[in-house]
Amino acid sequence: MEAKTSRIKYFPVSFFSVVMGLVGFTIALQKAEKVLTNILQAVSIFCKMEMNCN
Repeated sequence: MEAKTSRIKYFPVSFFSVVMGLVGFTIALQKAEKVLTNILQAVSIFCKMEMNCN
């Protein structure tokens, strides 16, 4: 009977890199969405206030 070898030993590093990169990109997009949403809401409120003043 042959000894079992670890399959992870032959797993390409590029697959791990792709997964980690996509996870990082997803987290960055989620953070950017929160920031940009707040900025757009503030701009919208400011524009409405300016319109009412005229």
